[in-house]
Amino acid sequence: MKSYFTVKRIGIKQSLVGPSEDDIVLSEIQMDYNTIIMSPEFRRLQDKTQVFPLSRGDFVRTRLTHSYEVSIIAEQIARYSLIYLNKTQPSLYDWSDKDAERFVELTKTVGLIHDIGNPPFGHFGEECIRNWFEENRRKVIHIDKDLQKIRLMNYINSTTVDYPLYEDFLNYDGNVQGLRVVLRSHPSSGAQGMNLVKSLTHSMIKYPYDSQTAKENNLVKFGYNYAEKDLFKQIVSETQSKNPRHVVTYILEAADDIAYRTADIEDALNKRVITVFDIRHYLREYLDLDNKYDFRIYESFMDFFDDAVADESVALELVRLWLYDVRILLMKHVAHQFAEDFNDIISGNVSKYELTEHCYGKNFFMFAKKLTQEKIYDNDSVLDLEVAAKACMYDLLDLFVDAMIAYDSNIKVTNTDGQYVDLKPTYYQTKLIKLIPKEYLNVYESEKTSDEQYNLYLRILCVLDYVSSMTDRFAYEKRRIVTGLGSGI
Repeated sequence: MKSYFTVKRIGIKQSLVGPSEDDIVLSEIQMDYNTIIMSPEFRRLQDKTQVFPLSRGDFVRTRLTHSYEVSIIAEQIARYSLIYLNKTQPSLYDWSDKDAERFVELTKTVGLIHDIGNPPFGHFGEECIRNWFEENRRKVIHIDKDLQKIRLMNYINSTTVDYPLYEDFLNYDGNVQGLRVVLRSHPSSGAQGMNLVKSLTHSMIKYPYDSQTAKENNLVKFGYNYAEKDLFKQIVSETQSKNPRHVVTYILEAADDIAYRTADIEDALNKRVITVFDIRHYLREYLDLDNKYDFRIYESFMDFFDDAVADESVALELVRLWLYDVRILLMKHVAHQFAEDFNDIISGNVSKYELTEHCYGKNFFMFAKKLTQEKIYDNDSVLDLEVAAKACMYDLLDLFVDAMIAYDSNIKVTNTDGQYVDLKPTYYQTKLIKLIPKEYLNVYESEKTSDEQYNLYLRILCVLDYVSSMTDRFAYEKRRIVTGLGSGI
């Protein structure tokens, strides 16, 4: 049994059902699949934007539908990969039947949970949070006894831990937040977060290094907050993966690319943001029609192009069927590349490596990337969402971060009378703090130390836990309530 497919957990799994009964019905990873499905964090994805603003119609994809699609695609890639490994790499491929079974189960389950930490308003929500912390790095949190202004970033980074903690905020990422959801949620239950198996948790981490390492190496993304650093080390020590990135994560990344690249095209066509002429133009621009794999995709599109132009009412269905076939083709390409590079992936001999950039379908991924970036993401309906989202997220962060700076603080400040006193929440801030669910405050209480600067870092993480958990509509409604906008009072 390969250690990187371990089903050990960080905490003890409590169950009313005896082990003998439980194991007959579900494997450990299948039980985690059910845990995710039934969790409130997963349910909230149904009201979180993927790309296009949520509407009353039933067509536009949400984070929930996207997660199901990634799960399905990841499972299929894994099954194709096993076929190709048995054919092409039998000498290197030494997995047992149980290893292969867990490989498939892990890909399916990690696809389901990979976006569980994403904030409201899609990727723009992440950008809003990063920008808020960038713009507020010099925010004055208090004036000391020497009448010096103490600023937010400098104060947090003056912690006794040897780490620039504020980098975690400047580089906020929904995937990093997802790991925090899995590891830190529901502390009052006595379990370690959702208490998933360690191999599944490891599979979620796309970038197996912290924000300090990312900054020092000019990397855009990172994988975990400083607060989860020790838990990450514990997980990796158990999986004993030679490659810091889990083998399943490569499949996840490819499945995610296939799902959202093709889905964005379908949704955009339905919303009349693009036409079949746009698709044809970008196919001709980015596919190599002398390449048999690219030509096959282009030819299959042109087979129905004239019919789609002649009858606009059938265009969407024809493109949808074409994309269905393209997805299967891309899954096979990715799986073939995984099998071909299997030894390098397992041994960690690859760096900054993505299957979609090396497989036979790499030109299609470039086509889809350029089409979505240039024609879809700057669409008016998407821009409207982003403008509204920025105002909403900034108001929430302004209010709740200020409240949590003062909450449970050990900070001395100079008041308006020149007296040196303890910083306390205002009357209104105490009301705001009561709006934060206990489960997030409990995480802070369980982790706080004697280091006030580090504790402020933890309190701000508490705010991010709360804001990130919000759905689009809940964020709008909560902002309306706490600011009094449109209250009718």
